[in-house]
Amino acid sequence: MKKIIIGVIALFLLMLISADLCATTIISGATGNGNFEAGAVNWTTANPGGNALWFIGGFSKCSGANGAYIGTAAGNNNYTNAFLANRVAHIYQDVTFPACETDITLTFNWKANGQAGQDYLRVYLVPTTVTPTANTQLAAAYQISADLNLSFVSCNSASITIPASLAGNCSAASTMRLVFSWRQDFGTVANPAATIDDVVLTSLIPSAPVCAGYNSPSNGAGTICSSAVTVLNWSAPSSGSSPCNYLLYFGTDAAATNIYNGTNIGNVTSFTLPALSPGTTYYWKILPANCGGNASGCAIWSFTTILCTDITMQDGSSVLCTGNFYDSGGPSAGS
Repeated sequence: MKKIIIGVIALFLLMLISADLCATTIISGATGNGNFEAGAVNWTTANPGGNALWFIGGFSKCSGANGAYIGTAAGNNNYTNAFLANRVAHIYQDVTFPACETDITLTFNWKANGQAGQDYLRVYLVPTTVTPTANTQLAAAYQISADLNLSFVSCNSASITIPASLAGNCSAASTMRLVFSWRQDFGTVANPAATIDDVVLTSLIPSAPVCAGYNSPSNGAGTICSSAVTVLNWSAPSSGSSPCNYLLYFGTDAAATNIYNGTNIGNVTSFTLPALSPGTTYYWKILPANCGGNASGCAIWSFTTILCTDITMQDGSSVLCTGNFYDSGGPSAGS
């Protein structure tokens, strides 16, 4: 029994080690100078005037000899409002994500005070076509962190999961730009400003995603007009690994395969169906997929179409009829 227990423990440890070995380290202390011990190597700054500049050195840090920090000079971690205008300073480096390694995690240590709601540290992942410019905030669509401030007594640990849709490496390697930005207004000063250190960025081939959440048409719907445009809608999985694409199964057979059979429709959450026949039951299923595999055990939903007719009324308006119209004699008149 002891041998069995030891064997199970050894296997578990081997699995952990193997999983760790499969990860690609994009930035760390030894790769990309994530701990700033090599000074400014690999990092570029875009600094405004002298009241809020990124420095790399030993004045403010979280570990080791160096950190990156905002100051008015290398010998302080302060900012001022002397320019009477909002100021933005950036420090960044380009990072390459291997193809298919879409489980991406960024960790770093930080501290910052600043006026609540006005002065803060932000993190962005932008295309390399976007060059950070002093005093210009980056687009909110690229922001991957919260607004970080009001915690400066000691360093805090941050961990951010970067979605594959932003990294863009589902099918091929992609190079993006990782940016740390300090933003301040010209109001109340609350020193110290931001410090970052111990930046680590890793990527890993993901596990298969879980099932999507179906939205519409509702399961069992029985009044879908065959002549109208019918759109399938679903939600991305709320947990697990990010999908890179979705596979559509759709048909008149219960397995939902005789019209679309696992067709890759891209990384979308809706699909417009072709023309449908009236009086027909259709079945559909969506499988989220990524390099780790396809979701499994996902439900099949169905809906049934009816014949609908557009009737032009006397006032010129159009009414979609889903029933029967009779004259004043009723359905039996003239029979």
